[in-house]
Amino acid sequence: MGALATISGAQGVMGVYSYTPNLLINGISIDAPSASDDTKSSGANQFSAIALASQINEKTSLTNVKAEVQTNVVTIYNTELSATTWGN
Repeated sequence: MGALATISGAQGVMGVYSYTPNLLINGISIDAPSASDDTKSSGANQFSAIALASQINEKTSLTNVKAEVQTNVVTIYNTELSATTWGN
């Protein structure tokens, strides 16, 4: 039986500013993500959950853990848009 684990990549928990990995899964060090691990995000890609999942999946054969990226949904309510809202 598995469990759902969540982590915010935006907080930089992987030690991306140092060479010491901060994440161990089943005793295996997970490398810090890099921007090239996430080609979907619009910025700060190395901090995204997509990049972190990519690094976790690089070691799946050693950890027996696979990360899955779920769909992001953004909902905006009560928004009025007009021609003057956009400016020139």
